[in-house]
Amino acid sequence: MKITYKGNLLIGFGVSLLILLVSSVASYVSIQNLLKNSALVDQTNEVIFEMEQVVASLVDAESGQRGFLLTQDVR
Repeated sequence: MKITYKGNLLIGFGVSLLILLVSSVASYVSIQNLLKNSALVDQTNEVIFEMEQVVASLVDAESGQRGFLLTQDVR
């Protein structure tokens, strides 16, 4: 079976189209993973911020308690 110039061109075009399709699917999956991971990073940053506020409040409460115990002044 002899493959002609037109046959070679069609095979090349088909292979190129297949590679483009595989590359597109891989890019789509990669972008979806990137978006999911970005959302998780945002959530983690929010949790860290909230925890830092809790720690700051605890430090303020501890300082206030020490001040009261030393001076017995409620102000």
